[in-house]
Amino acid sequence: MALTKAEIYQRHKDRYHNDPEYRQKILDQKAAYNKRRRQDPEVRERLNQYNRDNKEYFRNKAKEYNSARPFQYAFRRLKLRAKQNNIPFDIDEEYLISMWTGKCAIFGTELCAPYSTKHQDPNKATVDRIVPDQGYTKGNIQWVSNRANIIKSFGSLEEHIAIVDYIKKHTLPN
Repeated sequence: MALTKAEIYQRHKDRYHNDPEYRQKILDQKAAYNKRRRQDPEVRERLNQYNRDNKEYFRNKAKEYNSARPFQYAFRRLKLRAKQNNIPFDIDEEYLISMWTGKCAIFGTELCAPYSTKHQDPNKATVDRIVPDQGYTKGNIQWVSNRANIIKSFGSLEEHIAIVDYIKKHTLPN
């Protein structure tokens, strides 16, 4: 008695989900096939053209995905930045979430989600390295507003003190 297509598919599906060696074999075959396809210049050009033609679609899908997972997005960005700039990194996503208070550690203002489509929002949450040389390590990071992080990033302690002294001298009534 011959099996129907549906029965064959069901057997494959059951074996795939219940036999780790079989599943790995299938995954390896798919990976090898995809690697061969990507190396074919004609296929690669077709994929590149498809990506160019659908750039807006992929951009919107990425925004949708990242806005649904703001802490995961922030974690991936931090990890990438640390790797690219050879910065110490020993935090995980759970630690990042545990540090979240919803308030800027410097100004005390309400923070927007770490992933925001408003890139220049001054209240967008960013992760600050308290001591930059120590990297993204436990005990050395805090959630601050984009504005606070920018202000803190572009000056030394002496420069910040000089600015405060200037403001006190020139804008506050004596």
